[in-house]
Amino acid sequence: RAPTCRRTGGPITGAGAGGGFTALVRGAAQLETSLANVSTLLSAADPPIERFRDGLLEIGQNSVKSAQDLSRGLYQALSSGIPATLGAGGALDLLNQAQKVATAGLATTEDSVLALTRVFNTYGAAAGSAAQVSDKLFAVVRDGVVEMPQLAKGIGEVTAVGSKFGLTFDEAAAAIAQVSKVLPAAESFTAVRSLFQAVSAPTPEVAKAASLLGVSLGEAAVQRREHYAFHLTAMSRASATHDPRVASGSGLNSGARRHFLQ
Repeated sequence: RAPTCRRTGGPITGAGAGGGFTALVRGAAQLETSLANVSTLLSAADPPIERFRDGLLEIGQNSVKSAQDLSRGLYQALSSGIPATLGAGGALDLLNQAQKVATAGLATTEDSVLALTRVFNTYGAAAGSAAQVSDKLFAVVRDGVVEMPQLAKGIGEVTAVGSKFGLTFDEAAAAIAQVSKVLPAAESFTAVRSLFQAVSAPTPEVAKAASLLGVSLGEAAVQRREHYAFHLTAMSRASATHDPRVASGSGLNSGARRHFLQ
């Protein structure tokens, strides 16, 4: 008697069984290819590729992500400069956290790894652990109007400028989340970057307008965390572009005002 499918009660045909086996073999072959690519990033001083394969498969046991998706994420982590170590702070640790936020944020592990590595390459350990940074990235997706793939592509331009002027990752992340509520995601990163630059190095016009209101701008103001200056500068710069939302005072919503004015 031919074996039957438990779900349908129908016979398992040779084509169906063969298709499943073929997919399994193909998946295994793709994984080995991906791991071969990963191995090119390892030095003689690093753990052998077999240790990374074991770690990747262990992560996969508790993940909905495929082994191939995880291996691509591992390659991204190592190629971005994350240490090729097996413990906390290493590539596998970051990969594990990245796949969790990727699942929650409906993204690939590679996207999440890219976002994480851009934060760590800017702030280093000051940003927090891989788990903490993952939570903060997901909070941006949850609280703002931005998707994880968009965040992965754009967060670097914000953190690079923010860190230059002494702003923390938490502050940069909060700004992205708030501004993305009033601007398209692709524009939000440029807007926040310009905002940080304008506050830290204001144009003469903006500085004059601020001084008339008794507000100081410049790097010293940022260091003192005078966030109300952010709102003023955003309104001034956007008004110069004749953005009706800003001219009418709606360029930043109440949530953004609470953040920038606190």
